[in-house]
Amino acid sequence: MTFTRPSLTPKTPSLTKTATSMLRCQIGKGQYLIPLVKVREIIRYVTPTPVPQTAAWVNGVMNLRGRVIPVIDLAVKFSEGASVPDEWTCIVLVDVELHGELTTLGLVTTLVSEIHDLQPQDLEPPPSVGTQIRVEFLQGLFKLDQGFALALDLDRILSSNEQVAVSLLASEGASSPAS
Repeated sequence: MTFTRPSLTPKTPSLTKTATSMLRCQIGKGQYLIPLVKVREIIRYVTPTPVPQTAAWVNGVMNLRGRVIPVIDLAVKFSEGASVPDEWTCIVLVDVELHGELTTLGLVTTLVSEIHDLQPQDLEPPPSVGTQIRVEFLQGLFKLDQGFALALDLDRILSSNEQVAVSLLASEGASSPAS
């Protein structure tokens, strides 16, 4: 009797090579998509430690397994009210490139809902009007059964000056003794 190992290659060509997996979440009142390759993990909301003299959208920093993680509320950055934490609120830890260095940020989300595998044709160009978000922050627009979700470009969500400020938060915390 002979056993053969099943083939690990698909028998039919797959379109998944061009697909992008996106995590859908609610930030403020809007539905947003975050590239899954940027997501490090999703954790239950913990109140960040405030840092004086930071932008209103910086909630503070959190200690995650000995690492200092800046936590930002994109709802405030997108000109909405601050997120009000409840039992569904999470912090999505994402890796973004800030001044050429990979930095982990915590994004406050009021709800994490599902993952979508999107083909390039599923994303429409970002809307030039009708959102409070600058177009350069977006990869595109995805049609949902009810409404739309905006696909975020996390590497461009912070301006150059904002990147410096957030990088300093992470690096100063990393060089400070843990409390």
